[in-house]
Amino acid sequence: GFIAGFDGALSENWRVGALAGYGYTSFDNDQNASGNANAYMLGAYAGGQWDLSGSTGWALRSGLAYTWNTPEVDRTISFGSFYDQLNGSYDANTFQAFGEVAFQYQPADQVQLEPYANLSYVNLNTSSFSESGATAAALGVQSDTMNTYFSTLGMRASTGFDIATTKAEAYLDAGWRHAYGDIDPTSTAALTGSSPFTVNGVPVARDTAVIGVGMDFNVNEMTSIGLGYEGQFGDGYTQNSATARLDIRF
Repeated sequence: GFIAGFDGALSENWRVGALAGYGYTSFDNDQNASGNANAYMLGAYAGGQWDLSGSTGWALRSGLAYTWNTPEVDRTISFGSFYDQLNGSYDANTFQAFGEVAFQYQPADQVQLEPYANLSYVNLNTSSFSESGATAAALGVQSDTMNTYFSTLGMRASTGFDIATTKAEAYLDAGWRHAYGDIDPTSTAALTGSSPFTVNGVPVARDTAVIGVGMDFNVNEMTSIGLGYEGQFGDGYTQNSATARLDIRF
């Protein structure tokens, strides 16, 4: 996938921007199921920064985004003499918004500390759909909506240094996130001609430790490369991801 955007200064303190993106994911497992999804995203953001003294300041950041997802899943049922190929497709749309306030402190040259408080909101809507198939094994799935809120208190730290002629920056982001609202996803479905049943998904962790570490390298004035790791650790829940990023400014 990719994300492209632009931003500009509204004043000495404020910047605003917009972005658009596209992503594609697919899976194929050994349980006779496969699927794919296209995702289209539009977003906007704004931020302001004010100096309090030579080494301190504070910042406001906000943003919102809407994503259109179009998942499609194929599965095969086969046991004994029974065989059927089923297909289902639906829409899953997500709206996200966040606001953040941060205090910035520079205790030494090229060292930045930033405690912050963040509030965010996520709305997920999935449409109803019916699988196509030749037997009663086809599922009809009801629509669903989730509204979840998150608060995060954390600290960011970064330091800049040179590697030969390349400017680099190492960063750390650690915080505690709390979830409110809908945290237990469910899906209600029914086989053809049968009573509906409800399946519980993996719940959103109520309390989570979040951490991010990485390095950015400025190749030149217009190009930078980033490598990072992000982890989330909650009660019975762990998520790890690694990223590689190429930024081109023009």
